[in-house]
Amino acid sequence: MISLYFSRKASVLFLAMMLAWTASQAQNYTLPGSGSASTSTCSGTLRDAGGANDYGVNNSGYRTIRPNANNRRIELSFSGISLAGNDTLFIYDGVGNSRSNLIRFYTATNNSSGTFTSTDPSGALTVELKDNG
Repeated sequence: MISLYFSRKASVLFLAMMLAWTASQAQNYTLPGSGSASTSTCSGTLRDAGGANDYGVNNSGYRTIRPNANNRRIELSFSGISLAGNDTLFIYDGVGNSRSNLIRFYTATNNSSGTFTSTDPSGALTVELKDNG
């Protein structure tokens, strides 16, 4: 299970998501403030670029989360989300942030919970946060 936490003091960004598949030891990961990163794991915590602190403005980074075993799929479940103003959270099926693989996006007014399971042959999901200040 991977839990994702995002927070921004000035505009209250909170995200609690669960990525579930075969669980083992939890690790900590950070969603990059810019560029991309990749994680191959079965459990852990993913935080925004600020880590335990608030992230800065104009972040635009994504992390691909891959299962660490063959024939596994990442499942992502939101328990709650609240985004600030112009910030957007994107969920993609597979590796990378190609718009053709977009499953769902969240904004300050479009922020209902949901569960997503990768259908991509890689079993991966990609999470991207774009903070527009």
